[in-house]
Amino acid sequence: MKVVRLDQIRLDGGTQMREHLDQNVVKEYAEKMRQGEVFPPLITMFDGSTHWLVDGFHRYLAYQAAGKQGANCEVHTGTQEDAIFMATSVNGTHGLQRSNATKKKCVEVALASSKTAGWSNIKIAKHCEVSETFVAAIRDPEVKAKQAENMQKHVEKKAKAPVKLDLQETDDPVKLDDFGPSEEEIRASERAHNEFLEFMQEAFEADDVLADTSEKLKQTLLELHHLKITNNGLVNTNTELTKMVKSLQRQLDKTKK
Repeated sequence: MKVVRLDQIRLDGGTQMREHLDQNVVKEYAEKMRQGEVFPPLITMFDGSTHWLVDGFHRYLAYQAAGKQGANCEVHTGTQEDAIFMATSVNGTHGLQRSNATKKKCVEVALASSKTAGWSNIKIAKHCEVSETFVAAIRDPEVKAKQAENMQKHVEKKAKAPVKLDLQETDDPVKLDDFGPSEEEIRASERAHNEFLEFMQEAFEADDVLADTSEKLKQTLLELHHLKITNNGLVNTNTELTKMVKSLQRQLDKTKK
């Protein structure tokens, strides 16, 4: 590790994988630096004349904002191409959490590199610290389309699952208006159904589908179950419920006689 002057480090070499830098994070880091907090070193690739910044863009800008002239750096020797390739593997387990867009760019850049010629999806996934399915979907659009299709079928199958009704005997007259979806329930069901599909599509593009979506999936399915209706088959559901209620009403009427 060595101290490198900030003006000797270049940020324009294509090594920035994030879709944007968070200026609020830069301000927060800069304030902590002024207070004496020590940050991890920047990572640079030195090609003999230029230090290409590989990791630590937020910290670099924070050093500038804090009035620093130099920063501790972990210096590697290599070309600008080496720096770009190395940048696709950083921030997977540290630093500001990567967005799906950032992960996607890392994989796309890695796939375009001559260094990954002949690499399997598993090897690229390990390098970029994402899942194999994430790489497969980016590498082959047909795989992504198939994944989305399978997810759609799974969601629709869950949505069409029969709902069990817990009907208790009562002396009060049964009102047909108490059964079947109201207009408000129908709109709520449609919104929930569409939001669920959109969420699952976004989640499927994430690098760790099961881990990232488990709790949200449970919550959404519970909401759909609570509504007791689905966007598909609302009319049929209402018809069957109405028939059931009429039958129960006749039985209750006979019992009272």
